[in-house]
Formats: sequence, structure tokens, C-alpha cells
Amino acid sequence: MSGCISMWSTCGANDRFSDEQLVSLSVRELNRHLRGVSKDEVVRLKQKRRTLKNRAMPSPADTSAYSTATLWSRRNMCSHNRYMPLDQLQCELNRVLRERDAYKARYEKLLSTNHSIAAEAPPTRSSNPPSPPPDYFL
Repeated sequence: MSGCISMWSTCGANDRFSDEQLVSLSVRELNRHLRGVSKDEVVRLKQKRRTLKNRAMPSPADTSAYSTATLWSRRNMCSHNRYMPLDQLQCELNRVLRERDAYKARYEKLLSTNHSIAAEAPPTRSSNPPSPPPDYFL
């Protein structure tokens, strides 16, 4: 291992690792490979690694711009779809209103039939007020 470090310490900072290696190495592995290297070279390599990693990741501004654009396009699409079936919703509403009116007419017919039957029927004992109790219970 020490032979590897001495071989790498003779190379320049940019010659040690390819860009892909810098990005793919873990911090622990990179630190292990950089033992014995001057502090200035270590700082330069780590800064280069951070720059390469940042290029691969979108900045928060880019991400939020993408998210905002996606959100607006979805909103526009949804609002467009919301108004397309307006005719269908109007037809459905008219159908439900007709159905409601039919049920209301049936209810009123049953109610009037019930009242007419009740008016024609002879009075039953339950419809008369209760008679007073006989005197022998006193």
C-alpha cells in the first residue's frame, strides 16, 4: 500500500484520478488514497470532486424551476379537462332533477291517496278518543 501512495504522490493532482473516479470514490477511500499528499493538493482534489458532483446534481433553483413548470402544465391540463365535460355534467344534472321530480310526484300521489283513504274509512276504535274507565274500578 505504501508503494501505491509513493507512486501517486509523484503524480500531479489532476493525473491521480479521472473525473469518473473522483465522483465514484467514497470520501473514506479518497482520504485513504490521499495520505501523504500535500495539503494544497488534497484541497484542490476535494474541491474538484465537489465541483464535479455539483455538476451532476441539478441546483435547487433548477429543480424548483422544473417543478414549477411541471406544476403549471399539470394545472393547465387539469383545468382544461375540468371544463371539457361541462356538457356531460349538465346532462347528468338534468337527469337527476327529472328523477327527483318523478319521486316527488309519486310521493305526493301516495300522500293524497292515503289522505283520501283515511277520510273515506269508517272511524276505528284507535281513531276515537279512549273512553273513560268504568266506574267499578273506582
